[in-house]
Amino acid sequence: MRWVALAIGAALLGSCSSPKEEPYPVSVECAELSEASGLRAPAYDQRGALLGYSAERGAIVERSMQGEQVLLALRDSVLDVAWDGQRHVLAVQTGDGIRIVEFEKTRTLRERCYCTARGGRFLPTDHAARWAWLTSDGQLVVQHAGESISAAPGRMLVRDGAKLFYATSDTTLVVLDGGGDRLPDIVVWEAVAVHTGRKRFSGVVPAKLDRIAANAHVAAAIVRAGESYAIEWYRPTAQGDVVFEAQTLLPQRLLEPKGMLLSGDTAVAIFGSGVAVATEGSVLAVSTSTGALRLRGVQSAVQQDGRILISDGSRAVVLAFGTNPWWWVERSVPILYRIALALIGIVVLVGIVSRIGRYRRLVGALLEKGSRGALIVVDRHGRVRRLNSVARLWLGIERGTPLGRPLAQYLRQHWMPLREIIEQSLSLRSGIVREVAITSDGTEQRFIVTAEPLYGLFTRFEGLLLSLWDVTPQYQQWQLLNWAQLAHDLQTSVTTIRLDAEQLASVVMPNGRQLQQRILRQATTLLQRFRDLLALGRGEQAMLEECAVAELFAEVASDLEAVVPAQISLVIRPTPLVVRLDRRRILRALHNAVTNAIRAIGSQDGIVELSATLAAESIVLAVRDTGVGMDEETCRKMQQPLFTTHRAGHGLGSVIMQQMVRAHGGWIEIRSRLGEGTTVMFHLPRSLYVRHQR
Repeated sequence: MRWVALAIGAALLGSCSSPKEEPYPVSVECAELSEASGLRAPAYDQRGALLGYSAERGAIVERSMQGEQVLLALRDSVLDVAWDGQRHVLAVQTGDGIRIVEFEKTRTLRERCYCTARGGRFLPTDHAARWAWLTSDGQLVVQHAGESISAAPGRMLVRDGAKLFYATSDTTLVVLDGGGDRLPDIVVWEAVAVHTGRKRFSGVVPAKLDRIAANAHVAAAIVRAGESYAIEWYRPTAQGDVVFEAQTLLPQRLLEPKGMLLSGDTAVAIFGSGVAVATEGSVLAVSTSTGALRLRGVQSAVQQDGRILISDGSRAVVLAFGTNPWWWVERSVPILYRIALALIGIVVLVGIVSRIGRYRRLVGALLEKGSRGALIVVDRHGRVRRLNSVARLWLGIERGTPLGRPLAQYLRQHWMPLREIIEQSLSLRSGIVREVAITSDGTEQRFIVTAEPLYGLFTRFEGLLLSLWDVTPQYQQWQLLNWAQLAHDLQTSVTTIRLDAEQLASVVMPNGRQLQQRILRQATTLLQRFRDLLALGRGEQAMLEECAVAELFAEVASDLEAVVPAQISLVIRPTPLVVRLDRRRILRALHNAVTNAIRAIGSQDGIVELSATLAAESIVLAVRDTGVGMDEETCRKMQQPLFTTHRAGHGLGSVIMQQMVRAHGGWIEIRSRLGEGTTVMFHLPRSLYVRHQR
């Protein structure tokens, strides 16, 4: 009878804690639109048939109860498709340009404009425009609600790769751009006047780029708020700044954000578990239908007759909206019923708290630890009960793999140190903190492993919470600091040698002056390298100066003239580029790259070539050799700090190259083929370009 009473009490408590979906002023239904599968910009015509562009057929097609019908096949390549409220608009690649055409009811194409650019995309517009096209070279073409077409001057209005929204009510181009790899949770929100290019406002919003939408007046972003999500609202000020306005908290049952839509001041937040409609003041509607679960994102959104058709290019869902005038009555009536059930549930709560208490504590411990490291929960027998996504990724455990077995059965050989930590902590029933080195595929990583005991009701030992934190970057920085300390100590001795050499008189022996110059040259070289090591350890900023790249290459050739073997030709490609850079640091990086190239050629005949080009996004300084080359695995490891293929080397050359280039805001690209040679390319920001030298 005891277990029967517990079961009845649990059922009553569950019914009061899991009521029907809470009523809201607006009703919304989310359903998967299977007939729109594979269509871009799907939309309904006046007869209720579904229209869209099928990339598989290369045509505008119509889908209805009678099946699929090809309305118009296109021979040219289609770059993008949009719906302007009445018809489809297509960007078609033709020769060296792009034609913007409209699909007419007569099943013909009407050309609206022609652009000479290579690419571009349609931008979301407001009610004042039918469509807007932004070319890859910055030209903006707008089709207004009337018949007029306006084009902004062909200048780059935004940065390449930015996520764009266009508002024509005040001829403003609104830009949303991510913060890059260093700031993945920051979005830049800017507004630029189309015809003058003047910036109207600029600011940052703490959110992910795929979870924000904006126009010229308001921005809405999905953010994490404790155990649930919320929509944060931001607005521009008259002074040109961006300020936080309000936060609208969403129900906890909405998980896995997929995207955000904005219609005026109303936001539609799309989740894997449902959809929410909200304003700054309140939530208007929530649907926990799983229709949006399979969407990868939001590629197009078409609003028609109280519905929104959302497509990711391969799948589509439809959101249908309605009003619920009696929502406040539905929300009030169940309150007394829930209170009564809650009182009954309290009677049986004591009987089941011993079973649910353990799991609540385990979940609480996981949430308190965060998600940047790997978290694993094992019971007192060492069996895995829970783990987060980071632990699955690091340990190679697939999401569908069943849990409940000892951790050792899931671990690969290089993760076996974790087994010893768990066994010791379970034996002692106490916490352990230890640093371990994990080597996989020849690469060593350092982790801080913490095992913390978990206790349930009445302080009963329940298991362990194992956390792993990757400290490899900090460990590498510590190694660099050690090298820098060594360089600092040796610098004093070499400085003394240099001072003594400067005081030598050439009359000591017939070749005294020559010996003195040799000592000074070598001491100067050693001092320079010690300073490079010190710069690595201290992280000093680059000192930029204007420099001709041709003179830079000539200086490298002059410095290394004595060490270039006779069978190797050092070739410098002529270049007129003049750039701003830290001359000493780039010289050091080029020295190392050329030295590595000479070493790769060895005793064979070969060529080391220095060249410079001005690319679309960067300035490229390249060192190419005709040496032995590298296989794909070695080429990948060359980007790792302190990696070297030279037996007597320490890998400092690659570290110096990487740090010197990163100090300029650039990166290194390595291309190599075994037996054909290697090309090392230093990509520097294009903003460092000054001019071409005549």
